[in-house]
Amino acid sequence: MRMSRLLVLTALFAAVAFLSTRAPETASQVRAADAPAKTDPKVERGKYLAHDVALCVYCHSARTIDGQIIKTELFQGAPVPVPSPFPNQEWASKAPNLMSIAEVWGEKDLVKFLQTGIPPRGAPPRLPMPPFRMNEEDASAVAAYLRSLR
Repeated sequence: MRMSRLLVLTALFAAVAFLSTRAPETASQVRAADAPAKTDPKVERGKYLAHDVALCVYCHSARTIDGQIIKTELFQGAPVPVPSPFPNQEWASKAPNLMSIAEVWGEKDLVKFLQTGIPPRGAPPRLPMPPFRMNEEDASAVAAYLRSLR
């Protein structure tokens, strides 16, 4: 019993000696490693609006079988997740790919669409796309966020 205690204490001292030879990490090194890269506040605002306010992410992103959004397919288009509640009003069956729209449309066109609901060409979007009327600052932030994902 005395021998096993001696072995445990020897192993403990060896471990402490080994660890004390390593250079300690400072708190700032740890924080820097954990911190996300600096991003544009306008892009961050656009992300907040697209994910948490206008909820664009819910219709325009693919989901797993259990309904979780597939993070690698954000805004790349998806089947509309809910049917029309009105029997005589057909909804769009697929939400379009916002990544390609952000590439094809200029920022000015995208901002105008988010403010007025009028696309630069073609017919207005079908339901369930809501008629957003964002102010210019919010529309510009969402456009900047979508364009940053390319």
